[in-house]
Amino acid sequence: MKKIKINKKMIGILSGTFILSSISLNGCNKKIDCDIEIEHAHKYISTEGFSTYKISEYETQDKLFRQNEYLKITSEIELMNQFNLLKIEDNIDSIIEDTSNDLPHIEYEYQYRYSITQIISGIPITSWYNANGFTTDSHHANLTGNIYDIDYQYKAYKIITDEEGNPHLQESEPVDDLLSIKNNYPYFKLDDYKIKIYSDKYKLKKTKEKIKTIIR
Repeated sequence: MKKIKINKKMIGILSGTFILSSISLNGCNKKIDCDIEIEHAHKYISTEGFSTYKISEYETQDKLFRQNEYLKITSEIELMNQFNLLKIEDNIDSIIEDTSNDLPHIEYEYQYRYSITQIISGIPITSWYNANGFTTDSHHANLTGNIYDIDYQYKAYKIITDEEGNPHLQESEPVDDLLSIKNNYPYFKLDDYKIKIYSDKYKLKKTKEKIKTIIR
């Protein structure tokens, strides 16, 4: 079996994801004793203030943290748990806060290198790769010269039932304001409700400054 070792120079997001996965696999997410006798769902809140009700007794679920507050399980809560949904109506303030800085801007493309080391027959073999990233820093190292206009849109979901009575998610078209569609599409997912829109790439045109000659 090949063993793959990822170099520390890999992009930070990958490292963070690996660390989070390791924590979950190591069983650090503890189950909390609960003496509530009825079938119930606890309120879970994220660090950003997003909340929903989950049928769980674990300390964390999907980056949300368990609270003592609870509700009796309803068919809506069951469906929201099945599809990992949050309700827009219950999160209006958090949505407004989380999207308040989603302003149009430009980002600069840059190149970076990362390596993957595979242990094959006990011998480490390292391969290097080029990749592109994006930054708002116009002075970032290794810029390619490509620039993108960035904007944001949002999407939500509604639950529909097919002819056999099975529930399914229907996704909305991307919109500029998530709250504008909450009556027709009342649910959203934390991990995909925000869509980052990249324009076609272009180059920044250089402008020549006119030099004024002062005659004394």
